[in-house]
Order: sequence, then C-alpha cells, then structure tokens
Amino acid sequence: QHRGYIASGQLRGLLEKLGSAPQPLDQVRSIALLLDPDYSDKIKKQDFLRFWITREMAPKKGGAGSGAKGGSDSSSAPSPSSSLVADLAEAARARKEAQENAKLLANRVAMLREEKMKTIRCIADANKQAEKITAWKRKQE
Repeated sequence: QHRGYIASGQLRGLLEKLGSAPQPLDQVRSIALLLDPDYSDKIKKQDFLRFWITREMAPKKGGAGSGAKGGSDSSSAPSPSSSLVADLAEAARARKEAQENAKLLANRVAMLREEKMKTIRCIADANKQAEKITAWKRKQE
C-alpha cells in the first residue's frame, strides 16, 4: 500500500466508492494524467483531495432552484461525464494558473534579492565615503 499516494490504477474504483457515477476509462485516464502528469503511477492524496473537494464544492449546473423549467426534464441537466470534463478543464486551468503564479513569484523574489544586493553595495560605498570624510576632517583639525 502506498502511503500518501493513490495508485493511478485505483482511481476509477475510488471515484465510484466516493459516489461518482461510473466514468468511461478515457475520462479516468484524463483525471489520472491531470493528477499525475509525470506518469509515476502515484497520485498524491492531497492532490486528489484538492481535486475532489473542488469538484464537489463547485456549483452544480442545472441544480435545484437554478432553472425556470423545474419538473422532471432531465435533458437540460449535464451528464456526469460532461460535468467531470468541465471539472477537469477547470482543474487544469487552475493548475496552469498556479504554475504561472509560482514562476512570477520566483522572478519577483530573484529581483528583490538582486535589489537587496545593490542596496547593500550602496550602503557599503556610502560607509566608505563617510570614513574618508571623517578621516579628512580629523586631518584638518
């Protein structure tokens, strides 16, 4: 048993145990790829939980009270598989956005470190100048 990981092959059964409608194998593979992009056959449990919670907490399209039709017309409600595809697309978009934000933050941190080094050099130069001026004043006295 994997500690902290879910084997990619166990994903379909896990989704069904959690109450998801049975998913076509290609969609399960898409989820696995999203959660395990390096094909390690290990999905971090925290990544799966984040995916599952985001998916479950997302507003349901065509849910109770959201349509004017009401009644038993089920053709307007999205199928579980189309909902899952939308969830996957949203998760992929969120992951890409997070990666882009991480790159931006890394660049910002690098720029701030460079600025810090420039400031330290300026302070060192100012201290040298101050020492020269102080030494010159002592000579004048």
